[in-house]
Amino acid sequence: MPVFHTYTERVSFVYTAPAKRGNGYARSLVAELSRRLLETKSFCTLYTDLTNPTSNKIYQEVGYRPIMESSWIRLAR
Repeated sequence: MPVFHTYTERVSFVYTAPAKRGNGYARSLVAELSRRLLETKSFCTLYTDLTNPTSNKIYQEVGYRPIMESSWIRLAR
């Protein structure tokens, strides 16, 4: 069960269809969503694919900065 906090919010799974890339849609969306979230939250976190230099560059340009790496582990029975 995820733990929700009133002081933070996260952004993840940002995707732009290949035919629509290069128009700034994801950049605008992430920037505006983050701006709105920060109106009521102390900070936002954003999960990104470290192997995608384009998205990582965009996220840093809109104000995010790398703070740590994380892993997603799926346990099965």
